[in-house]
Parts: sequence; structure tokens; C-alpha cells
Amino acid sequence: MDKVIHSDLFRPPHGHMGFRQYYTLRHHYRIIMWDLVTRDYSKRVRPEQVLENVKRYARNGSIITFHDSLKSWNNGNLKYALPRSIDFLKEEGYAFKVFD
Repeated sequence: MDKVIHSDLFRPPHGHMGFRQYYTLRHHYRIIMWDLVTRDYSKRVRPEQVLENVKRYARNGSIITFHDSLKSWNNGNLKYALPRSIDFLKEEGYAFKVFD
């Protein structure tokens, strides 16, 4: 099971981490932050706006946050914006990479 779920990557919840947490975690994990939050979780953001956030703010090397949650799925944002964002980024020549 460890081979399936083990990762040395850590994304701080909400992007917040204290110095002590950072100091402790950095010895065991690679801390990964993001530079583009799509806001797919928000009921106040329409699916088209989520896609527009990707189109407007994605840059070379961006780490884009989509949420695999019922909140993002049930409001229609994830279902609409994720596949369209992937298509857009591919058309623009972006490549998708895996952290190893």
C-alpha cells in the first residue's frame, strides 16, 4: 500500500504554514506551492470564470490548483472548466509535467 500512496510532496492546506512546520517538514518532504488558484470551489464563481482564470493567469511553469471535491463538482465548475482548461493549455503549447 505504501507504494501506491506514498509521496514526498507536501502542499500546505490553504497555502499557510508556520516557520516551525516548514522547518520540520522540509527535512522529509518537498513543499510544493501553486501560483494559480482557479476558485473552482466557489459557488460565487461561474464555470466560465474558472476557465477564464486559467486563460488569463497561467504562465510557463504554473502550478494550477483544481479541487477534486464534491463542492467543485456539484457547482459545475470542475466538470466544465477542467477539460476545457486542459484543451486550452495544450492548444497554447503548454506541457504537463509530473513531479518526480
